[in-house]
Amino acid sequence: MGLFQKVDPTKQVYCFRLSGYDCYAVRTGQCSLDLTDEQASIVSAREGNKFRDGSVGKCRELAESLINANYYTDQNKLSAMPMQASMGSCGHVSFIDGQHRACIAKRLGINETMVDLEDNDSGVCSACFASKGQKQRRTYLVNKVMALYKKYFGEPPHTFLDVDYLPPVTEKTGLHSPNKEGSLKSKSIK
Repeated sequence: MGLFQKVDPTKQVYCFRLSGYDCYAVRTGQCSLDLTDEQASIVSAREGNKFRDGSVGKCRELAESLINANYYTDQNKLSAMPMQASMGSCGHVSFIDGQHRACIAKRLGINETMVDLEDNDSGVCSACFASKGQKQRRTYLVNKVMALYKKYFGEPPHTFLDVDYLPPVTEKTGLHSPNKEGSLKSKSIK
């Protein structure tokens, strides 16, 4: 474990490893936190929970429970269930645990929380490592396993930087709209 450090999630660049079964935005190109309750309800009725963590309601429910429990500001709760990450030499934060919680904090505009952050002694984050063409050539067996995974489960999780892939945070719609009564953003900024 590293040291608990105060961070501003809105100013960090995160390296995530997510698939469409982990993240609604990866699967659809739109963050579920940007949807109105009505839009989310329509999607939920159509899809159900077949995408598990990538379902439309997953991050919406998690965000609401974290905000209602004061997770991001309560030191005891942060210590009991810490977001664990490492800071690469590239300046990007990669998660060991808590990438959904960190993403939610950033999307909701929470500008201060604690993260168990350690230095990545091995260098850059995995997204930078992959983008620089330093990925090792896959063997025949790995290619076969990946093909089977895709056949039965769809695209495997992939590594990306949030600023490159996820839609930008918007203040106009969804759960974190400052104009929406009872929005998560209005609850989180007290």
